[in-house]
Amino acid sequence: MMGSLKSFIKAVRHSKTIAAERAVIRKESASIRNSFRDINLDHENRSVAISKLLYLYILGEPTYFGQVECLKLLASPKFSHKRLGYLATMLILDEEQEVLTLLTNSLDNDMKSHNQYIAGLALVTLGNLASTELARDLYANVENLLSSQQVYLRKKACIVAAKLIDKDPDLSEIYISKIEKLLNEKSHGCILGCLQLIKSIYKNDESSHNQLKTQIPRLLAHLRLLSSTGYSPEYDVKGIPDPFLYVSLLQTIRLLLENDDQNPNLEVLNDLLTQIASKVDNSSTASNSILYETVNTIFVLNTDSSLKVLGIKILGNCLSTKDNNTRYVALNILLSVINHEPSAVQRHRQIIFTCLQDADVSIRRRALELTFAIINEKNLKLVTKELLVFLKTLNDDDLKEYTTTHLTIILKKYSNDLKWHFEVLIKLLNLAGNFFTQDILSIW
Repeated sequence: MMGSLKSFIKAVRHSKTIAAERAVIRKESASIRNSFRDINLDHENRSVAISKLLYLYILGEPTYFGQVECLKLLASPKFSHKRLGYLATMLILDEEQEVLTLLTNSLDNDMKSHNQYIAGLALVTLGNLASTELARDLYANVENLLSSQQVYLRKKACIVAAKLIDKDPDLSEIYISKIEKLLNEKSHGCILGCLQLIKSIYKNDESSHNQLKTQIPRLLAHLRLLSSTGYSPEYDVKGIPDPFLYVSLLQTIRLLLENDDQNPNLEVLNDLLTQIASKVDNSSTASNSILYETVNTIFVLNTDSSLKVLGIKILGNCLSTKDNNTRYVALNILLSVINHEPSAVQRHRQIIFTCLQDADVSIRRRALELTFAIINEKNLKLVTKELLVFLKTLNDDDLKEYTTTHLTIILKKYSNDLKWHFEVLIKLLNLAGNFFTQDILSIW
């Protein structure tokens, strides 16, 4: 019998020097190799050896010599052995290796298993390791599992089908017929998987676009149901009913309706977006993720001007939160949409100025870029005053150069008051004279 995984980990951790640790690893690696050469090695000892092999993988050691043994462990009837074997297979093998062809038979057998968890293991492994050849060999198994009686398997089969289409786009015509039935599921997991399948088919098969767009009313119905659902203990995340499905629905609808300004479903979508934007607050990460996708949808699609103003208002509210990630994302989106509704962005000027003093350098940089983006002839003097205050407290040399460069260009573009213009340039020289580039000095 081999020593246990626990004793191996203990020996590695208790090594007092790197040399001692290397010696333990080399000795155990040699022991694993020798055990694999034993033609009488049973599945129990093979599983111990492979568990150690996974620890070697975590340590960054070579594990290629155990690839075939991982596949042999899949032949064991025990679920625990199969689980370990499939985990090792997913980590140690990849789709480029020739030994992957030996996996086909195991996947084929296990996906037909009456045990849903064994079939699930095989599905997950196929999704992670699928090559074009594996996709073509096993697509029928996945197609059958899309009609399985088990919700657990239908959900996984949807996600794997989407990955197989990425490997072989021709498979989209086989799976597209399943979408209508899958969208009528009550399980949120199945619907989420189906949305992933829709996105994969849409991106890989241009001829499917019109057929997929016929499902938009059903997607809108799901979105309406979510927005009107109260507390749902099964899916609730901080008061939001299944934010994962919420986000995926918005992404899928946006993908299907992009560049389709005449679609009759746009009016219904506009009403729904207004309802979501008004109902969901920005009190948690879950709600912010929904608001983020809502704003993206508003500006990607040809929505009403009033809805775009509402989207800008949402972003302005996000700038007032304490969460750095939320503020950074809001600044990024404002930068990308300022050309759509410049006057609406201007209303949040004061909050943007506040972000210039933030402790996080990434937020300061984004706020600075947005500050320059909102400058025009009317607010030039006001914004310049704020930028000069910003320069006084700035310790970042890169941002000083960025600020002096862009402010000089902006002044030349918009300033009609020559006296004030030169006064500002003198103040700039006093505050950051060493950070003017030669290109900017030549403008003067």
